[in-house]
Amino acid sequence: TVGGMIPITEEYIKYLSEIGIQAIRLPITWFNVLEDENGNLYPVNFNYGSNDVKQNAYKNGKINEEFLARVTQIVNWIIENDMYCIINTHHDAGCNNANSVLPIKMDGAHKEQTYNYFTNIWTQVGEHFKNYGSKLLFEFFNEASDSSGSMTQTDQRSAFVAELLTYLIPLIRNQGSNNANRFLVCPAYGGVSFWSNIDGFKDSDTADDKLIITTHKYESASSIRNAVSSARSKMNNLGVGAIIDEIGKLH
Repeated sequence: TVGGMIPITEEYIKYLSEIGIQAIRLPITWFNVLEDENGNLYPVNFNYGSNDVKQNAYKNGKINEEFLARVTQIVNWIIENDMYCIINTHHDAGCNNANSVLPIKMDGAHKEQTYNYFTNIWTQVGEHFKNYGSKLLFEFFNEASDSSGSMTQTDQRSAFVAELLTYLIPLIRNQGSNNANRFLVCPAYGGVSFWSNIDGFKDSDTADDKLIITTHKYESASSIRNAVSSARSKMNNLGVGAIIDEIGKLH
């Protein structure tokens, strides 16, 4: 609803299924629903009150039970209507600056913070959903950048993300149950182009053929057609699934 959408209802999910939609990506922001050890929501503002409070929220904050129940309700509706569901950490990352409250910053200066946050969120979310079947996919992050806010890939930025994925993939696999073989969606730095190769993280997966790469495209119709062709090429050349999970035509 942050983007101005109406609250999701079961009737709406049923409608999407009836018109032939086969998969829904459910973008979720978690950092603003984290609670301290006393069950109080952390104050979400541009400094959390202090850096110590902010870092504790990222590392130890518990996801609000009411919010998690609402996410679970929507995930259940999607799966019960025979569609695939992709859940992620969405606006926890994005166009950042060094002082931004957003916890995910893909650079060495914020490595500990970023790893602590991912460990905290994906431990809770992974354990909560680990018994769900193959209709549920985990996408580790959205359009994540470093603290400069630049979405441009460089060798250094790509290496940071590849190293992060070699940590996150086993984190999910080691939770056991269906997470041992769940499809995992692995965006590249910035989220707006495919990985050119996945050698930096593919071998960290103990499951066979369960990694998917992704990109976003908001461009002309011809560029979108090229992106679809690129997705097919990546599947053939890299041996992984490839999806475009945000797409839109610009005039």
